[in-house]
Amino acid sequence: MLWGIGDSLCAQQGGGSNMLNNADMGRAIPVEVLWDGVASKGGLRVPTGNRLTATSSGKVSGVPMPASPSVGDVTGDQLPDLVVGDGLGYIWVFANSGTKEAPKFTQGEILPIWLYSDDRWGGYKIHEPWERDNPRYVPRVFVTDWDGNRAPEIVVGTFYGEIFHAPLNVSGGRVAVPGGRPADVEINIRQQGEFWGNLFTPCVADWNGDGMKDLIIGEGTYACNAVYLLLNTGSNSTPRFKPEERKVLVWGDGREQLKPIVIDWDNDGNLDLLVCDYRGEITAHLNKAGNKDVKEPLASEGVAVTVGGQKSVGQLACAALGDLNGDGLPDLVVGKTDGSLHLAPNTGKPGAFKFDKLSPILGVDIYPATKRPVYWTDTNLRPGVPYHVVEQFNDPSNTAGPGRSGGDCLKFYYVEPKQAVANGKFPEVGAKIKDFKNILRYEGSVKLIIGKKYELSFWARRSGFRACEWYTWSNEWEQIKTRRGEEAQWYGKKLLSSHHKREEIGSGGWKQIKYVFTLEGKIKGNEMDHAFWFLTDGTGELYIDDVMYREM
Repeated sequence: MLWGIGDSLCAQQGGGSNMLNNADMGRAIPVEVLWDGVASKGGLRVPTGNRLTATSSGKVSGVPMPASPSVGDVTGDQLPDLVVGDGLGYIWVFANSGTKEAPKFTQGEILPIWLYSDDRWGGYKIHEPWERDNPRYVPRVFVTDWDGNRAPEIVVGTFYGEIFHAPLNVSGGRVAVPGGRPADVEINIRQQGEFWGNLFTPCVADWNGDGMKDLIIGEGTYACNAVYLLLNTGSNSTPRFKPEERKVLVWGDGREQLKPIVIDWDNDGNLDLLVCDYRGEITAHLNKAGNKDVKEPLASEGVAVTVGGQKSVGQLACAALGDLNGDGLPDLVVGKTDGSLHLAPNTGKPGAFKFDKLSPILGVDIYPATKRPVYWTDTNLRPGVPYHVVEQFNDPSNTAGPGRSGGDCLKFYYVEPKQAVANGKFPEVGAKIKDFKNILRYEGSVKLIIGKKYELSFWARRSGFRACEWYTWSNEWEQIKTRRGEEAQWYGKKLLSSHHKREEIGSGGWKQIKYVFTLEGKIKGNEMDHAFWFLTDGTGELYIDDVMYREM
């Protein structure tokens, strides 16, 4: 641990030791820069993130959200491309530049579409500031041609229980997405205005054979969840549904994060249902009776699908089918929780599919891996503004001297996207939503005592950005215990006081910023856990070094 420099700086200035780790940014860990959709070892990989979900343990905890792939031609060249939803909220296209028999991918590009609606808060009455800081709506993507006009469309399910249906405008190999509000492309499946499930994974197929394609939805979190069938009561060009008449296609029986795939698995002329679950196990539920009206759900006991002899394709993984090598058989594409994409070729035959071992789908990396200072994280950088990088950087202008170590520092900046397929700039959703800021933060907290005097200081250099601020804050909560004698969680306590300090970091060269204060609160001697953030709006470069939080 690099306490030596921080402590020596404190000694020079007097007062207590630095309460922050890695204050001089000297320690760093390798990180991938995934804004090209390719990892440094060459495998296709998109960013990912955690989402709070209820699990089978009964606890609500952060669960990693996998890449959600779908296969279809979205560039108009008759080759199967990959469209992928990531764990942050971006929807990617990986254009196939190979042949029908030998697919080839280089980089991925983010489509200029963002389907999170700040106005609705996703339909849930939750802690609004937290949700505004974490609008990860977790798109689950399905490529289709719903209206049969030979133009691709994407159907997107979300964490909140929404379904969106967006056409893709293809011209000259470029893909554009209609502008406007998310509500403009939402399919109304709410029941009396309310959502009835969450973490939806959609699929489109004509289940009942009436010529109109229906909506099949896998429901997500641990509950009495299921895969549901919503019959199309409109048309293929204007699909409509009656959510109150939805039918259970198969019960989840305690399985979580159900991802459906509709296909004639056994080649008997009837559509069957494949379900990928929380454990990454894929189960084929056969529709032997040609159950089109779904008076009863399909049997919960299904046939396990093995991939390369393995029962699981990876915990929480998302699976999709598509013919990537032109042999007429659906191959298996899998997105994993680290954002990586894998392929298992189908070496079987109709009615007896057989999947080989999964192997990474390869591309060409153009953004090399870097290193990020430990204890300083971009996990709260707001989804909705992509292409940011946080790395350790040795800045020649960061000279050592009294109160500063010089050399290595933290650098926050943006890369320029390489667009060959995605047409249009990603919408700048962030800067227009209330108090939207990207948050670069110290990943721990410091315990300060009400009534004591403290100093916060750091060195900074800034260029660009519409706004760039430092921010430290905390809340004082009443000290109470549960009936079992445990410390109550914050949401079960009364808020007594708050401490917030936030100031602009001016543009220009390196400068030291200091903030000295006596912590005020309701009860002297109470502890307050302080967070320390840097807030940015727009694009630019920010350099930070020698951050110190100490008691005077």
